Amino acid sequence: MGKLLHFPTDRIIRNVPELPKLSEEEQEEIKKNKFIEQFTEQLSLDILAAMQENVVHLKSDFFLKDLALVIEGLKSLLKRDFDMTHPMQNITDSFISIHTTKEGKKLTDINYGKILKVKRKDPPEKPIEFTPDFDLE
Repeated sequence: MGKLLHFPTDRIIRNVPELPKLSEEEQEEIKKNKFIEQFTEQLSLDILAAMQENVVHLKSDFFLKDLALVIEGLKSLLKRDFDMTHPMQNITDSFISIHTTKEGKKLTDINYGKILKVKRKDPPEKPIEFTPDFDLE
């Protein structure tokens, strides 16, 4: 065979657009969000493993809805810890209060009535029918 000819690397022109430089605050925000997402994912996997070990039905729609709420609650908790906002914080603040006793003990008051507008319907009363098994006469 013949000689191998090398492409002239000095003639390669790359048009790589420069990415805008992020400020330190933006970089810090990205780091926090990445940490929150990764930590929440790890906690979610741990929760799922514990649920599976305890024979919880993981595939029902109700379970998935409730799990989504728990995961969003974790994200909300972590974001609040980093002085960041999350929409779930408004929901939590609207129906949960913390009260401190005279002894300094903290009590959590969850008032679902502030968010639930479901009217309870009592079942209609059915007349009681009595048929004796024997004849009284």
